[in-house]
Order: sequence, then structure tokens, then C-alpha cells
Amino acid sequence: MSELRATLFGSPEILSDSHVVTGLRHKTIALFAYLAVECRPIGRDTLATLLWPNSGQSRARANLRSCIYQISEKLRPVPITSRNDFVELNPDSCRIDVCEFRSLISQLKAEPDSAHKEAMLRAVEQLCRGCFMEGFTLPDCPDFDTWEFLNEELFRRQLTSVVDELTRFSTNQQDWAEALRLGRRLIELDPLEERSHRLLMQLMAATGQRTAAIRQYEECRNFLKTELDDEPEKETEDLLLAIKHGKFSSPSF
Repeated sequence: MSELRATLFGSPEILSDSHVVTGLRHKTIALFAYLAVECRPIGRDTLATLLWPNSGQSRARANLRSCIYQISEKLRPVPITSRNDFVELNPDSCRIDVCEFRSLISQLKAEPDSAHKEAMLRAVEQLCRGCFMEGFTLPDCPDFDTWEFLNEELFRRQLTSVVDELTRFSTNQQDWAEALRLGRRLIELDPLEERSHRLLMQLMAATGQRTAAIRQYEECRNFLKTELDDEPEKETEDLLLAIKHGKFSSPSF
């Protein structure tokens, strides 16, 4: 039996036996993603209105049927079922990174002190190769784009929390290379979070990279000025002075 896998973090891809499935229409991919994330039966009228808001209902439903047919023709095993005018994705038919991500997040919430916590956190971080549906948009479907944006924000916040905790693990283990990598990823996820800039400055200084730490401060300051027309917090300024004078302490948690 073929193995079907979908990645929605980063540019969305659907793979069959490790080969990217080509020829899928843009809205077929959107339909697949929506069903995967919602993980519940969705009415045909709801899907038709979401993806073809400017078409009449009859035309929109015909377009929906065409996308469902394309999924059924191109993907094996067939991942969707349709009954009583509702459409649903069967998660058991396909490995989807977003579904794995949410399952791990739920496990972490249910067992926050699990002995396997670090391994679970690392699995979450590795799943997210990019932003949710990065670069994908439907300009003629504002409700879909809003749905995509809200989910991207939710996943980003959850991932930020995971990466923050992993940075703490690596710092306490004095795995400086990994801590620095994670610190940089924290800033990529939310460049307006000064606490992340300060952590990276501390990590750089602790590993003998004082010039890089000062440069990181300048990047933070320039970003805040450009985006918010604001200056760094006093705590960030104090850390800069401490690094310049060699009076900083290594981060610990």
C-alpha cells in the first residue's frame, strides 16, 4: 500500500511514497489543508462558500466536486470521505505534520513533567520546517486567508514556547551550539520579543562572542526603531553595558 504524507509547515506538499504529488490545483491543496487542520466533517456548502465566495452556490459546489474528484484520483490511499453532504479527511490514511504537531502539543500539556519531555519538544521543533502554509494564499478567498493567518499565528506561538523551553534545556546542559541555534530561531519566530534578543546576546557573550552580542543588540535596536519607532528596554541596555565591560553572567534557568 502507498504511504501518503503531507507537510503543511513550510510550502505545502503532499507526497506519495516520498514522491511529491504534482498537478494538484491550488484550491485542491487548500481544501486538503482545511480538512486536515479542522479535523472534523465540514458541510459541502461551507467549503464551497469558503473557497469560491464569488461564485454562485451551484457553480461553487461543482468546483468543490471537481477538487474532491482530483483528490480521489491522485492520492492513494484516498484520504477523504463524503457522506450526508459532509466531507471529512481521514487522518489514519495520511501522515500530516500539523496533526503530529498538535498531538505532541496535547501530550506535553497533559504530562508537563514527562521523562520524555525533552524528546517530545525536539520532535515538535523538528516538525516545523517553516511557517504554516508558507507562501500559500488565495487572493479571491479572504475568509480562507484569514483562517490561514489565525492558524499560522497559533502554531507560531505554540512553537515559540517549545523553542524557548528547548533553549533552556540546551543552556543548562551547556550545549552552546544548540542553544545558539535555538536562540536564533526564537528571534526568527518573533523578532519583536526583546527577551529573546537578550538571551541570544547572553549566549553569544558566554561563548566568547562579545562582538557578535553587541551586533545582536544593534540588530534588535534597529528592528524596534523600524517596526515600532521605539527604543530597547532598560534591561536590554543594561545587558549591553555589562557585556561591553565584561561583567555579564551566563544565562541559567
